[in-house]
Amino acid sequence: MKKIGFLLLSVCFAFCLCLHINAQALPKLTICDTLFSEGQTITVSVIAENFDSVYGGSIEIAYDNASVALIEINSGGAVSNASLVKNKVFSEKSFKVSWASISKPQQSSNELLSLEFEIVKNNSSDIKFATVRLFDINGCSVEFETVDGKLIFDKPKNNPNKDVYLPNFIVPSDNSSNTENEENEPEQEQSNSSLTDSKQQTTQTETTVQSKPEQEKRMEFFDVPQDKWFYNSVEFMYSRGYMQGMGEKEFAPDYPLTRAMLVTIIYRIAGSQEVEAQSSFDDVENDMWYTDAVNWAKNNDIVSGIGNNMFAPDDFITREQLCVIMYNYSKLSEMAGEKQSFDLGVFSDMDNISSWATDAVEWACSKQIIKGRDNGTVDPSGNATRAEASAVLQRYLS
Repeated sequence: MKKIGFLLLSVCFAFCLCLHINAQALPKLTICDTLFSEGQTITVSVIAENFDSVYGGSIEIAYDNASVALIEINSGGAVSNASLVKNKVFSEKSFKVSWASISKPQQSSNELLSLEFEIVKNNSSDIKFATVRLFDINGCSVEFETVDGKLIFDKPKNNPNKDVYLPNFIVPSDNSSNTENEENEPEQEQSNSSLTDSKQQTTQTETTVQSKPEQEKRMEFFDVPQDKWFYNSVEFMYSRGYMQGMGEKEFAPDYPLTRAMLVTIIYRIAGSQEVEAQSSFDDVENDMWYTDAVNWAKNNDIVSGIGNNMFAPDDFITREQLCVIMYNYSKLSEMAGEKQSFDLGVFSDMDNISSWATDAVEWACSKQIIKGRDNGTVDPSGNATRAEASAVLQRYLS
């Protein structure tokens, strides 16, 4: 009888404990809405809140496999001392993960999962919790809240007041290892060299290379203070209408310049001549903010793409690609001048310069348009930030 009473008391205690835990703020799971553009691989965060009483659980998340493909599942810091079991691609439309901890949960962050997806189709779709089960240290089921998420496709439109639409919460991944060459076919590189001595291919817009608007624009970017080294360069480019902000008050000086941005800037410098709307590259749609600039650049042999009739507008520009594009434009606009020799051997990474970019890098260095890094390298495959690009282009135009 005593044993039965003790057992009943234990059951009541566990039941009351469960009630006490559930009376607290409910654990909450949120799939963050994520904005993406064309050609991106996106990372979606699953956030866990009020997880102090949660010692384990299982989650199944469903997504539209016609729009995205799951690449990787990574655990976050919300359950840093728990072992995570990944049942990847549960049914090609969902996946399931489970975890358990025998000690008090430790949280180094609120992120439970980090999900990496490849974009299959450029459209918006839902990403939802299909099933969720959470339990506490006694194995009691824990009540919870969930918030489903959305993958939102943002299609940039022509906008003369911005270089590109960039939401503040999107942080670009480091693409510094990208060594895709701008002019990857020798015969194209050779054909471009003929522009130096040919005036017949010079267009009317080249006479406006250093033209300035009648009234220069006043710069009011919160992230370009006057004590920064790039202030004068950004002011020079912005006041002449060659570079715009990423928003009304934001320039984003540390954001890497993309290929589309660079071509658009050079197109503005050249006078923004009207061109045919039909895109010349398979990955450049006809109504994008950079379409006219890319078509103009290709028509004038300033760019030829990365191969397979692709331009890769959203790829970050490398320093040697920057040199090649500027070199080709300078020949078109007759601003290249006589080629002067420059000993690239002063840079410790000279051998890393691609063969198709050697002449352009040598030209840029001889004109002091491009300068080496502080560590004695020219860093040909490194990315150029918007601040660095403004300085390079100011030196070129001055």
